[in-house]
Amino acid sequence: MKEQAIAAFEENEAQCTIKTAELFGYSTEGGQIIGYFIGDEIIKMETEFFGEMGKFMDIIYFYEGYTFWEEKAILYQVPIYIDSNVQIAKTELSELFVSKDTYYLVNHTESIIREVTPEERLYDPEFIDICLTALEEAETQVVPTYSEVMAMKESAIAAFKGNEAQCTIKRANLIGYTTEGAEITAYMLCDEITRIEGTFFRETGITTYTIYLYEGYIFWEKEIVDYELSIYIDSNVQIARTEYSELFVSNDIYYLVDHTEKRIQRLAADKKLSNKELLSSCFIALKDA
Repeated sequence: MKEQAIAAFEENEAQCTIKTAELFGYSTEGGQIIGYFIGDEIIKMETEFFGEMGKFMDIIYFYEGYTFWEEKAILYQVPIYIDSNVQIAKTELSELFVSKDTYYLVNHTESIIREVTPEERLYDPEFIDICLTALEEAETQVVPTYSEVMAMKESAIAAFKGNEAQCTIKRANLIGYTTEGAEITAYMLCDEITRIEGTFFRETGITTYTIYLYEGYIFWEKEIVDYELSIYIDSNVQIARTEYSELFVSNDIYYLVDHTEKRIQRLAADKKLSNKELLSSCFIALKDA
């Protein structure tokens, strides 16, 4: 049934309207909700909540009266107000199946499901209803065209260049995303980030990011360089491949910018999640740098 729910969403995603809302009270740093609707019916919901000790991300599918709920918890070694250079202590994955208000824990290792009692506190039975109420009052998001995105990006770059001399610079290290660590540089105008540069080092390559933040939008350029051999085998680096990609983010919706076809398309949930985790970790690391 879950596969059918995901397939139904993917088949109808292009026709979905999208709503986003903020929600406070479930974590110390607040969170955001995204709902995908066909008409007035929600078929998928994504949430992300930030706390001092970690962040929690949910992907929830609604299909024929059933609910399929995936949660990913990323827990830090120490609170972010003690060390802004985030180090991940562990990642926990859980999955619930809901039928007629009965919650079941899905155990993939043993290929079984079992009923979850409220005493186990694995979920808040009011969570989904509260999120849906918040989305009911939210405005529908309009997807911009490729030309509109490119025009906004040009404005973002021009705004940065016009203010670069007045920017202050913050630097931070990010641990846990690559074997050799990462360096992040942020350009700040007053207390607002206008550009982020990131360099992520690997044994077999390097990944660089250039990210512009402008009027609530994010324009994200990414370049991956892969070496032919590990730097531990051959320090005289020889490049095997270079790959370039670009993302556009609006109201927490992630889009891939396709320059060949001159169009933008929503990222699949798994790809969006990995990029979103990385971006939020950069923000946290820079917060107290």
